[in-house]
Amino acid sequence: MLWTFAVGSTDVFRITVDDTEATYIGPWKESKRQKNQYAKSVHFIKPDHSGRKNDRATWPLAITTDGNYHLSVRSPAYHRQAKNALFSVHQGSKKTDIRISQKRHSGQWQSLGDYSLKQNETNYISLARHKRRFVVADAVRAELISPITLTPPVITTPSNTVIENPYTIDGWTQNDASVLLYNNNHYQQSVTSDSETGLFSAAINLNDGANEIFARTSDGHQESEPSNTIVLNYQNQSPIEYTGSLLDDTVWTADEPEQSYTIVDTLTIEEGVTLTLMPGTRLEFAPDAQLIIKGHLQVLGEEQAPVILTAQIIDPKKIS
Repeated sequence: MLWTFAVGSTDVFRITVDDTEATYIGPWKESKRQKNQYAKSVHFIKPDHSGRKNDRATWPLAITTDGNYHLSVRSPAYHRQAKNALFSVHQGSKKTDIRISQKRHSGQWQSLGDYSLKQNETNYISLARHKRRFVVADAVRAELISPITLTPPVITTPSNTVIENPYTIDGWTQNDASVLLYNNNHYQQSVTSDSETGLFSAAINLNDGANEIFARTSDGHQESEPSNTIVLNYQNQSPIEYTGSLLDDTVWTADEPEQSYTIVDTLTIEEGVTLTLMPGTRLEFAPDAQLIIKGHLQVLGEEQAPVILTAQIIDPKKIS
């Protein structure tokens, strides 16, 4: 496989795959004496009147950049070549068939058209065996026309001072895209935008004070430029003593000044509910208190700001 970078006013990226890098099904034979062949050899296969559909040559396209590509094939002069050789372009699960005359334009690149190719998909070109004529497998080429650029998301929720935690933000981006969300430059979570409208929503876990929220669009290989940034100033007004049940997603923070959340009796995190303990949170259990987790407990302690769980100790002198 040959990668070529053309220098000029526009950078061009080409992948050329020779016949020696192709894979073959059926009785293909190698020849090194064909006029106008691309490199040192070609492969050919005789016609099969029975129409065996699986006999084919396949050239892999190992692209390293998502983008729009111009694809082309090259064929040398060969006797009794097909005027309508069947090439197929495979883009993941999508297949496009193109008929090419191998009798004309010997030694020249012939266009298969323009296609959108992605790294995370299986991309290749195949040539099928012909019923009545010889077909020749020489080389194929993929030339980058333009990379696929990701559009930065837009967060439509305004900056504000809030007391809810987590706090839901809204925005929009490309349809059916992965949106990566960051709080104070720390990755927090990803959501997927709507497949038709590109709208997205996400419940963001907030720290005490200022939270600078931004997002990026991702396709699994590259990320867009960051979105606009909004600032959510969180004022913690949560109770400090808990019992009973948590029925909604809840975030506890270290608070300013630092204080402990106390479970005074049995507290149950119900199914489908998440309790998140942000860095520096202190959780204290009264005597005989317990935390029952039917949903989820997320503990986000850090080395410099651990989550601390403690138990109240009863002074034996105060027991009557």
